[in-house]
Amino acid sequence: MALVKDIYSEVFLETIMSAILEYDATFNQALFQQKIEAKGWEELTLMGRVDRFSSALYESLENKDLTVVGPLLLHIQETGKGLAYIFLPDYVAKYGQNNVPVALQLLEQLTSGSTGEFAIRAFLTNHYEETMTKMKIWSQHPTDEHVRRLASEGCRTRLPWAKKVPGLVDQTADIITILKQLKDDESLYVRKSVANNINDLSKDHPQLVIELMGEWHSNASAEIMWLIRKGLRTLLKEGQSDVLALLDYAAASDITLTDVVFNVDRVAVSLGETSTFTYSFDALASEKTTVRLLLEVDFVKKHGVSTKRFFLSEKKITPLMKTYGGEKNYVWKNLTTRQHYTGTHVFRLVLNGEIIGETTVDFSI
Repeated sequence: MALVKDIYSEVFLETIMSAILEYDATFNQALFQQKIEAKGWEELTLMGRVDRFSSALYESLENKDLTVVGPLLLHIQETGKGLAYIFLPDYVAKYGQNNVPVALQLLEQLTSGSTGEFAIRAFLTNHYEETMTKMKIWSQHPTDEHVRRLASEGCRTRLPWAKKVPGLVDQTADIITILKQLKDDESLYVRKSVANNINDLSKDHPQLVIELMGEWHSNASAEIMWLIRKGLRTLLKEGQSDVLALLDYAAASDITLTDVVFNVDRVAVSLGETSTFTYSFDALASEKTTVRLLLEVDFVKKHGVSTKRFFLSEKKITPLMKTYGGEKNYVWKNLTTRQHYTGTHVFRLVLNGEIIGETTVDFSI
């Protein structure tokens, strides 16, 4: 199975070298290829290969002035689009710190060919005010959704794969200014970024985000309600009562539950086996409403316990008493993100933030 990092193939290298030579016939192709294929290439991660490409290009150019190199970078981008081309914004991030206006203009032009969301982090770190001012302008770009998305995605506080920007998590006023500008954007691509940015913020500033989403909730369109729900997904999973209310879930106390059953088919399992959890309950509400069911697990870890919640289902509860039920399989398989350890693991059935059932499973390697 091909790895993502393999987008940097021999064919891609040939494409890039041809584009450079087309622009500058004096380019030192041999040196560039030598730098790319130097020792350790196969072991490099995706971002390591991005760094190798941008560094090799810099070291192979005679004139390294960004005002001269910029047109070359734009010419290279004309050969194609996609993730592999993020070495171009990476070049700007590494070698454009002494000419910020030109560098930011290049990122604006390059982001549609790959993405400038990783490159912009270096400018937020080293030139915050100038960069944030530019990003606010980008959020109002009249024609390019990629530029508007860069404004939001680039200031995410927990952007995956990206370097952390010191102090960004506390710059909530600037971030929210951009999000407010983009929340009604016509592009779903942009609105997804806004929702992900909100979700990031909710992990450090939950109350601020809840209050902001409360403001947006008033007379919200279907598109805004989708954005709110996606932005609040982490807090929703935590079962916070004000979030549940904001998203029109009934309080658990407003639902009458009887005959709650929550069982597991096997109380002792080993690695590679599967546990099947079944649940049922009778319920009624004063009016038709929605409940959200989660499976909460206290995983035994090497040092202590780690709690995680998994979505089970949403169910419509009516004013008539009715039986509801379902099942969930859990496979005891080690993943890169989760390792299992011997011990008693606690499983709970959670309805709208309230625990309504509990059972345990003894796991052994």
